[in-house]
Amino acid sequence: MCNLPGENELISSIVGNTKGITLIEVKKKLVKEYHRLEKKNMARERAFKVNTERAKGGQGKRPG
Repeated sequence: MCNLPGENELISSIVGNTKGITLIEVKKKLVKEYHRLEKKNMARERAFKVNTERAKGGQGKRPG
C-alpha cells in the first residue's frame, strides 16, 4: 500500500494503521476527513476575501 500515488495516501494510512476495518468504516473516515478539509478551506477563502477587500480599500466584512 505504501507505493500508491499521493491522492491515495489517506486511504493507505487508514487501512494500514487499522486492523479489521471494513469498507464502510473507511468510507466514513474519508467523508469525515473530506468535511474537515472543506471547513478548513472555506475559512481560508473567507479570510482571503476579507484581506483582498481591505487591500482594495474596502472595509471588508468580518466572517461569521
